[in-house]
Amino acid sequence: GVEFIPQFFDDLLIDQIYTISDAEGFAFTRYLARNYGLLVGSSSGAAMAAAVKESLELPTGSSIVTVFPDGGDRYLSKQIYAGESAITPFIGGVNHAF
Repeated sequence: GVEFIPQFFDDLLIDQIYTISDAEGFAFTRYLARNYGLLVGSSSGAAMAAAVKESLELPTGSSIVTVFPDGGDRYLSKQIYAGESAITPFIGGVNHAF
């Protein structure tokens, strides 16, 4: 995706930044749609992928909060939700079936 950094962004408040590929973002976008009925966009899929990556670094029982910043309505004509009957994203060689 296109990198956008808002002017109010303060990198001193950030503990960790994850780089999420378009493929990972769209995989989680489809996963959230099929398994949770959430029609979100690729930025939201990327946010979920980053949350999953963060979960691998934290102790068991930790809480993670993320924001889904976009909807999936603009992707309906692009067929990103079509084709695959079951989606389970993989990160770091680990199957993340929730």
